[in-house]
Amino acid sequence: MAGSPLINAGLSSANTTTTDLYGKSRIFGSTIDMGAYEHGIDVNVTVFGIDDKPLANALVIYNKTTYPTNSDGIASFDVMPNSTGSFAATSKYYTDTVSGSFTVVNSEISKTVKLTTLKPATVLRITADGSGTKTGSSWENALPADSLQSAINKVSIPGQIWVAAGTYSLAKSITTRNDVAIYGGFAGTEDELSKRNVTVNPTILNGNKTIDYIVNNDDSVNLTAILDGFIITKAIYGGIISKGGMFANCTITKDSTYGVSSSTGTFINCVISNNKYGISNSSGIFTNCVVSGNSSYGVAYSSGTFANCVITGNSDGVNNSSGIFTNCSIVKNSNMGIYSEYGTFINCISWGNTSNEYVAGTGVM
Repeated sequence: MAGSPLINAGLSSANTTTTDLYGKSRIFGSTIDMGAYEHGIDVNVTVFGIDDKPLANALVIYNKTTYPTNSDGIASFDVMPNSTGSFAATSKYYTDTVSGSFTVVNSEISKTVKLTTLKPATVLRITADGSGTKTGSSWENALPADSLQSAINKVSIPGQIWVAAGTYSLAKSITTRNDVAIYGGFAGTEDELSKRNVTVNPTILNGNKTIDYIVNNDDSVNLTAILDGFIITKAIYGGIISKGGMFANCTITKDSTYGVSSSTGTFINCVISNNKYGISNSSGIFTNCVVSGNSSYGVAYSSGTFANCVITGNSDGVNNSSGIFTNCSIVKNSNMGIYSEYGTFINCISWGNTSNEYVAGTGVM
């Protein structure tokens, strides 16, 4: 604390670290402090984006040092008591840099800044055969089908891949990438994302029963790695195995084993149908999804969160899952509707299943 006799009382030449136990910079002031903690007063800067939401991984620059914001959009740096100064904030998603100032007396303070000019996304386009110069810069110069993974890897971020309708046979699984959104459902003439139609223009990623998974992501991907508007089909083991990422408006169907397996990703408006198993061993977030027609179970051995989902026409509906099911309909499954000792079911309907339910979990049906 301010006034402590330990401030600037250590032996700087004995220091071997750049930060203290809390991660604050050492040395702060003229001499290192004694003990595990370095003094200093925090200036906490929250960086907001154009939608008034905090920006994670933005950058706050103070005194020629860069401080990344955390998941709450906050970056903190230390200053001396009774000091004034200025800082700047920027982000890889924005073209502008904003400045702020502070006056500190003897206690930490909080400041806010807002970025307002989004950086336009780089767009690469893909058609089944490619065309023109095959650079992806326009539909007239679209990349060919076998360029999907290389396009994901090379597009400048923030980036988008627009994929025209057609069947894309894969020689190996694809991996998505942070800060890249991959969109299907294009006719191949659109100049705006909002003009695509995923129903009229089916875009199919086909494993032809020769590759293990269509999408295979490790835990390095986050919600900025987006796959949206595809039919994912005919893998040997599973349509999607993903330790993160965002999947929207996708149909995952006719995979030999699992539709979605061992996944922690987020699934929105997806259909998981006509696989052997629908969703297995997954702790992801499933919202407004339909799980139907899977020859064994719909959802099993999963601890995920399910909201506004329909689980129907499978052999078993929900089997041995400890997930949280809210506002879900589990109906007309040919064997058991729900067999779950640990699941939580809130405002759910279980009806028309062949066998009686066994629920030893919690919640209100």
